[in-house]
Amino acid sequence: MVRALANGVHCTSGLKTVAVAHAFPRFSPTFLRFPRDHSARADRAPVRTPMVLVGRLLCAKHSTQARCKAGERFGEMVRFLSLVGAAAAMAVTCAAVAGSNPWADSVVSYVQGANADSDHNVAANALGSPERITGEDSPFGSFPGSVTPFAAAFGFDEFVSIGAGGSLTVSFAQPVINDPLNPFGVDLLVFGNSFFTTTDFVTPRTTGISSDGGIVEVSADGVSWFVAPGAADGLFPTLGFSDETNPFGGAAGNVLSDFTKPVDPSFAWQNKTLSELITGYNGSGGGLGIDIGALGLSQISFVRVSVPSGSFANIEIDAFSDVTAIPAPGVAGLLLASMTVLRRRR
Repeated sequence: MVRALANGVHCTSGLKTVAVAHAFPRFSPTFLRFPRDHSARADRAPVRTPMVLVGRLLCAKHSTQARCKAGERFGEMVRFLSLVGAAAAMAVTCAAVAGSNPWADSVVSYVQGANADSDHNVAANALGSPERITGEDSPFGSFPGSVTPFAAAFGFDEFVSIGAGGSLTVSFAQPVINDPLNPFGVDLLVFGNSFFTTTDFVTPRTTGISSDGGIVEVSADGVSWFVAPGAADGLFPTLGFSDETNPFGGAAGNVLSDFTKPVDPSFAWQNKTLSELITGYNGSGGGLGIDIGALGLSQISFVRVSVPSGSFANIEIDAFSDVTAIPAPGVAGLLLASMTVLRRRR
């Protein structure tokens, strides 16, 4: 998020503010106003930025007062637009800084638990991005294909299994923030290897979901934990590519899904074809969406997934991601407001 400050343009990512540039002078609607008579303002140096000079040249060329004012307004507007363009560039830079690593960074602890799959007992498999291509190296041989909501990841190094009484705790180097600009209020995504079931293998439609459950808890300090609603290994199954046409996974597609964008929680996934699921996902790569604000938290750094003792289930966890906020329409709003100010001063 970019915000204009008295001493420049800054990036704000969660609770951390990173200075990006200090190339602009102090900026406000008042600053944009040129003195009516520079010669009468001997107590302060005249403003001599290039855009001001443009306005003053136009003013000198057109001798009438109305045209002189028009020249000043033109100079003001051109200069302002240049600042807006720079601010937009800073917004792109901020997005790159804030979104450089949205994944969980380290494993705090891992207890495999009973009934866990011995082929998937490496906790570090849950770090980094969710899988897009699966099966290059699997218990069944090499059968690579893209991950779809009908065809989950199954390779050796693609997820970690947790059995009864087991748990996995991971941490984020940068806290996951309860950002009001996050889509649907979702701040955190958890990816398992659940998949939608079907009875039609020619033109499959969803008839249910194969979900093994799992409890998700979040914490700001690793001491106080809060249980989040939803199954860790459940909705919404992973989608690797948004241009996939093979429900059961074909070659890698050209359009990557967004693993930092949640599916709309209200999306009705029942009785859907792959094409309809992709439309409903709307660019998202799936995952269980968690709103930490609903738990009374402003930020978290730890996530724990567990399976109750005595359960017959085991779950698979692929990844965790910090949701990317939707950019605020601040630049456009600032431009509109300033244009309004300039028009009122005619």
